[in-house]
Amino acid sequence: MFVNLGAKNDKWVKENKASFALFDEFGVGVAVISADMEVIALNAVMKKWFPNIDVDKKPTCYKAFINPPRDEICSWCSTIKALKDGKVHECVSKTSSGGAVKSYRKVSAPIKDKDGKIVASIEVVEEITDSIRAAERLSKFNKCFLNFGPDPVKNINLLTSLCGELLGATCALYNRIEGGTICSIGQWQTPQGYVPPDKAEGLICFDVVQQAKDEIIVVRGLMNSKYAKTDPNVMRYRLQTYVGKAVKTRRGFIGSLCVVYQKDFDPSEDDKKILGIIASAISIEEERLTAEDTLKESEEKFRRIFETANDAIFVADTQTGILIDANKQAENLLGLPKQKIIGMNQTELHPPEEAENYKELFESMIKDATVLNRSQSPSREGEVINVKGERIPVYISASVFEIGGKKAIQGIFRDISELKRVERDKKEAESLALIDPHTQLYNYRYLQRRIRSEFELAKRRATPLSLMMIDIDYFKSVNDTFGHEYGDVVLQEFAIVLQHACRGIDVVTRFEGEDFAIILPDTEEKGALAFAERIQRIIKKHRFGANKVKLRVSIGICSYPEYNIATVDDLFSDTEKCIRLAKDQGGDTIAVYSQLRRKKLPSLAVDIDSQKRVTTISKKFIELIQRNKQNTIEAVYALAHTVGAKNAYTEEHSEEMVKLSTELGRKLNLADQELEDIKHGAMLHDIGKLGISEKILLKRGKLTKKEFEIIKKHPQIGADIIRPVHFLKNVVPIILHHHERYDGYGYGAKLRAEEIPIGARIVAIVDVYQALVSNRPYRKAYSKREAIKIIKEESGTHFDPKIVKAFMEIVSKRKGKIAKK
Repeated sequence: MFVNLGAKNDKWVKENKASFALFDEFGVGVAVISADMEVIALNAVMKKWFPNIDVDKKPTCYKAFINPPRDEICSWCSTIKALKDGKVHECVSKTSSGGAVKSYRKVSAPIKDKDGKIVASIEVVEEITDSIRAAERLSKFNKCFLNFGPDPVKNINLLTSLCGELLGATCALYNRIEGGTICSIGQWQTPQGYVPPDKAEGLICFDVVQQAKDEIIVVRGLMNSKYAKTDPNVMRYRLQTYVGKAVKTRRGFIGSLCVVYQKDFDPSEDDKKILGIIASAISIEEERLTAEDTLKESEEKFRRIFETANDAIFVADTQTGILIDANKQAENLLGLPKQKIIGMNQTELHPPEEAENYKELFESMIKDATVLNRSQSPSREGEVINVKGERIPVYISASVFEIGGKKAIQGIFRDISELKRVERDKKEAESLALIDPHTQLYNYRYLQRRIRSEFELAKRRATPLSLMMIDIDYFKSVNDTFGHEYGDVVLQEFAIVLQHACRGIDVVTRFEGEDFAIILPDTEEKGALAFAERIQRIIKKHRFGANKVKLRVSIGICSYPEYNIATVDDLFSDTEKCIRLAKDQGGDTIAVYSQLRRKKLPSLAVDIDSQKRVTTISKKFIELIQRNKQNTIEAVYALAHTVGAKNAYTEEHSEEMVKLSTELGRKLNLADQELEDIKHGAMLHDIGKLGISEKILLKRGKLTKKEFEIIKKHPQIGADIIRPVHFLKNVVPIILHHHERYDGYGYGAKLRAEEIPIGARIVAIVDVYQALVSNRPYRKAYSKREAIKIIKEESGTHFDPKIVKAFMEIVSKRKGKIAKK
C-alpha cells in the first residue's frame, strides 16, 4: 500500500487514506513519519494515546511524541535508523502523559517509493508500561524476601513497606486488633508523631477485621464518608482512599494490612493481588510469632494446632534427624501416610543433590538453637520430593523446641507452587513477543496461549470451537525462483489476505514459515469447512507479489466438542494430523477431522488399486534408499528403471532426458546443486506413470477425454511417490510442474512464466523434444529438423524463450542420432 508514496506528504495521505484506515482495527499504535521526521498519519490507537497531535500541522515526531518536547531528533530512535539504512529497527522510549510516565516499544520499517527511494517510515508501537511495572514489582518482591531475618516483627515491617512502595501509597500500616485495642505492628511513611488511637472501634481497620472477609476492601471518598467522624486519622491527615485486607491466621482474622492515600485512588486487579499476597506473607510471620508460645502450651493444644495447620509440619529428633511426627498437611504434601513418614531422615524430604546441604543446615540450627530461615541461610525457600518424584517448591520456617523435656525441631513447609507459577508467568510475560514481526500476525507462542483460553471458554459456555491450519503448497519454489526477499513479500501479502477473509472474533496467527493457523470461536466443523473453501477460492483468484505468483493451500480442520475432543492438546494434535493428510494428498486439499475418523480422503490416483500401488512404490523406494545409504543415486536409478520396465521407450527416454537436461542446465550456468536436482528430476519425471494403468499408457489409438484426464495426474502421483524422501525434496517441484506451460495453459497448478521452477521448464522442453523424435504407440517419430521447428514455434507459449534459445544452440551442435526409436 505504500508504493504510491511520493515526495508530497499531503499527496500520500490523500492517496493512502483508505488503505491506512485498515490499521484502525489493530490493537497497537501505527504511525507514518516522513523523511523530514514529520508525523503524517496516525491510526486510531495512536490518536487515543496522543490526542493533542494534529497531523495537518505536520508536527515533528520528537516534539509531538516526547514530553517535554525536544528541539532535536532522538539519535537512539528506531525511525531515524530505519530512514538511514533501510532496515527494520526497534527501540523503547518513555513519555509523560496526563502526569503519568508511560513506556512504549516501537518497531520502525522504511517505506520506499516506486523508484526504491526511502521516503518515510512506518512505526508499530506497543505500550509496555504494565510489563515494565510488573518486572520492577517482581524485583522488589525478591529483594524484600531476600532481606528476611529470624525476627517476624522485622519481616512484617519489611512486608508493610513493600506494600506501600509497590502501591504508591501515602502511608502503609499493619494493625493487629487485640481485644478492643489496636496495635500497630508494621508502619511505612507514617507521619511524624503518629500514635494509633487507644480504641479500635470506629476505625476502618477495626471494621475490616470485624467483617471477617477474605477479600480486598476499598473505601474511596473517605472525607465524605462516616469515617470522617469515627476515624480521627481521616480528617487529621486528609485521607481520601483506603485499601486493605484482613490478615487471617489459624486463630481467625487478627488484623489488617492497609494502604491509604491523600488522593482518590482506584486500585487495579494487580494492585489487589499484590496486597493479598503480602497479607498472606504477614499471616505466616504472625504464625511464627506465636509458634514458640503455642508449642510451650499443653500437649493437647499443641496437637490441635499441629493437626489443623494449613501448612505441612514435620517434627524431627535433634540427635538423629529422624522424623518423629507429621501432620495431615505433611501427608498431603508428600502423598504418604504418617506411618511411612515417621522414621524417614529429614534429608529424605529434599532432592538428593541438596541432601548434604540440608544436613549441614540442620546441624547448624541445632547448634545455634535458631530458626532455619535466617537471613544468611539459603534455605528460606526449598523443594520437597513427593511420592511421585515431583519437586514441590516450599517456603520453610523451622524452630527448636522442647516436647516432653526433649529437644526437637519443627519444620513448617508452605506449598508455594502457585506463587512460583505466578512468578514464572510474570517473567515469561516480560520476554514474550506475541507478534510475528514479519507478517504482524500473532505468533506461535500467542497461538498456544490463546487456543487454551478459547478452549476453556468453549467448555464453560458449551459452544463450538474450531482450529484451522493452513500450509502454502510448494512455497519453496517461490523462494527458489524469485528469491527469499520476494518470498517474504508474498507471505506478508498472504497474511493480509487471510486477515481480510476472517471475522473480527477470529484469531489469525503465523504458525511457522509458510504455515498459518486460525482460531475460529463459535464455529463447528461444517462452518469451518465452508470458511476453508472460501479461503481456497480467494487464494486461487489472487495473484501475489505484484501479480506474479498464484498460490495453492492445504488446510486441516478439527472442531470441539465434536468427536470427543477432550483437551486442547487433542484439538491441536488432531488438527496437525488433518493438515498432514491434506499435504499427503498432494496439496490444494481440505482435510477435516470427520474424514480422518472415517479414513476417507479424496484419492488423487486413478482408483483404489492405483493408490495402493503408489503407496507401495513409495515405501519400496524408501526401503531401497535405506539399503543404499552409501550411494543414494543408485536408488534413484533403480526407481527410474522400474518405470522403464513398463516399456522400452520410457527407459531410453529417461536416459536421454538426463543427458540433454543436464547439458541444458550447464548452458544456463545453473549451480551444481540445481544441476543435480535437474538430473534427478529428468530421471524421475515420469515416475508417476507407475500409478497409471498400462492399458492407457500403451494404447495405440487416440486417448479418450477421460483417459487423458487420468494421464494428466501422473505429475502429481510422481510427486507423491518421492515426497517422503528428504534428499529429493528439491526434485518434487520439477516433477510436479514439468507439464506446466509458459503461457499458463498447461496442466497442474496453472503456473505461468517464471512462476514455474526453472528445473521444470528445462525438463518440459527436453521431454517434448524427446517425445517428438521417438516412436510412440499411436505415431512414428518426427525427424530432428521437424522437432526443432515445433519447439521454436512454441517459444513464448509452451516454452520459456530464454531456455529455447539455449536448447537450440545445444541440439544444433550435437552430432549423431539423438534417442531415435
